[in-house]
Amino acid sequence: MQFPLPAEVLKALDMITARGYEAYVVGGCVRDLLMGIPPHDYDICTSALPEETKACFCGERVIETGIQHGTVTVLMNGEMLEITTFRTEGDYLDGRHPSSVSFTRSIENDLMRRDFTVNAMAYHPEKGLVDLYGGREDLQDKRLRCVGDAPERLTEDALRILRAMRFSAQLSFAVEESTAQAMHNLKDRLSLISRERIAQELLRMIAFPAAANVLQQFEDIFFAALPQCKCIDITALSALRDGDEITRMAALLHCNDTQSADAALQSLKLPTIFQRNCLQLIEHYAAPLEAATVPLWLARLGEEQFRRLLLLQHNTALLPEIERALAENLPLQVRDLAINGRDLIAAGVPAGPMVGEVLARLHEMVLRREVENDRGRLLEAGRTFLS
Repeated sequence: MQFPLPAEVLKALDMITARGYEAYVVGGCVRDLLMGIPPHDYDICTSALPEETKACFCGERVIETGIQHGTVTVLMNGEMLEITTFRTEGDYLDGRHPSSVSFTRSIENDLMRRDFTVNAMAYHPEKGLVDLYGGREDLQDKRLRCVGDAPERLTEDALRILRAMRFSAQLSFAVEESTAQAMHNLKDRLSLISRERIAQELLRMIAFPAAANVLQQFEDIFFAALPQCKCIDITALSALRDGDEITRMAALLHCNDTQSADAALQSLKLPTIFQRNCLQLIEHYAAPLEAATVPLWLARLGEEQFRRLLLLQHNTALLPEIERALAENLPLQVRDLAINGRDLIAAGVPAGPMVGEVLARLHEMVLRREVENDRGRLLEAGRTFLS
């Protein structure tokens, strides 16, 4: 079995093995190679201890990114390669992180600590594939299964529960029965996981088309991770064939009242702009949209956000109206009007709140195409509010 590895990865493997140590590419890159998917990056594991690894790359730039855990990063031909010593881990006392890390010279010991069989394979061009837990067979059968005892693996690190859901959605794999049962049984351990990591896994999961199927099977786990939610709309998410994270989250959560959705998004500690845009989409999820009001919606939401709303409503008929409004160069902001507050005051509008009210009304009239964005016509229209 031979896989095409990048030149810098081959060079790194050669530089380590030339010193008498073992070295393999490991984890997700091996899984992807077996699936015929070009890996995004390559992780390397080795029997060399961290200081020995550094010595293998004399003349190359080596960064001690996580040397206490056995990881160094080597800059090889402009590429950053993470190289980690084979290791075993102590007890997971906090349900997320091992209490200690011990280095080992055995690839077998290293692979047994990993989460899922499809991620627990290693490869070297000369030694071939190291697959101790049936990962290749699980890939062929499209099955996601924990390495060893599922309850033990998921108890060690509760984040693996959500990672299993994400990998199931990403790969369109079925979760093996004992692994799925352990996920359901241990879902309350998600309370041990930081909200930021939960948010990261949930957002990555819902980006994949198969996420709806996964959520249908593991809905109880989603609510354990996000108890502020009262409901989720799996059908709406399934029907959404496109869209960014904000759009997909809005599709999933729109059935909640705004207060519940707001609490859920805040609990995930998502960026303020994400929360604001998502809540805005939820608020207007079922808003009636028609051609005549497209400029008004563009002004209210902005082009990107309005396109999200059309996507949620599966409304492609109004897309040409966006192009029409933009081509007309309509003033989407009040400041884009051909007049300003000083012009209105000079025309006789009393200084104070009324100036803003008149500007807002004129802005709406222009967006409704009731008056042109022309200084003279706007002043004429503005004077009608004085009578």
